[in-house]
Amino acid sequence: MKRIYVSGIFGAILLVFALAIVSCSEESEETTEKNVEIKVGVDDGGVSVFTHYLPDTLFGFINGVSEGSFCGTVVSGGGDTLTTRVYYRFDISEWDGGDIVFHGQCIEKFGSPTAIEVYVIDGFTQFPDTAQGPLDVSGYWNLIQNGVKVGAVMPNSGDWFAVTVPDSVVLQKKTASNYLAFLLKLEDETSATDVYTVSTYEYAEGHNSPKPYLSWE
Repeated sequence: MKRIYVSGIFGAILLVFALAIVSCSEESEETTEKNVEIKVGVDDGGVSVFTHYLPDTLFGFINGVSEGSFCGTVVSGGGDTLTTRVYYRFDISEWDGGDIVFHGQCIEKFGSPTAIEVYVIDGFTQFPDTAQGPLDVSGYWNLIQNGVKVGAVMPNSGDWFAVTVPDSVVLQKKTASNYLAFLLKLEDETSATDVYTVSTYEYAEGHNSPKPYLSWE
């Protein structure tokens, strides 16, 4: 009986030890993911062009300080039709390889817009700290020409969405200063009633919500 009792105690100790290892392993797995948010407000924003003049003339506005940005085409308060694309850039200095996931949020969806296309683009400098325009915005707008499309999403109001960027694209597009930049545009930019509003740094700050971010393991 005594030998059985000791064996039972020993077995219990082994069981506790095994559970502790599993628990530590799960904890370790949970903490391996790295999240990187937009650092400052001027690292994201919207660029709008006068739709009537597209594609020949890229004249419009740069806004890196608004609480959210349209993605698509809308009619402004002044009656001008503007097509807007959204830009983000993230500091990935701590990235050391592997795929990266971009996380954005749809604040509101109006009408029945087509998909939001997500591109990884060459880096851009910070947006001005005040809205600018009308002016030539071709420097931002034309970044799509060498962009790499990494996905398309159709979120509903309030939804978060995620798009994976392959390791090879990160290596191709990461800037010398370790930034990775994104452009969001509507698949069909011709309708002025079907549009999304997506989150920006300023929206998140103003509504105490998470900022757009990247994650990797």
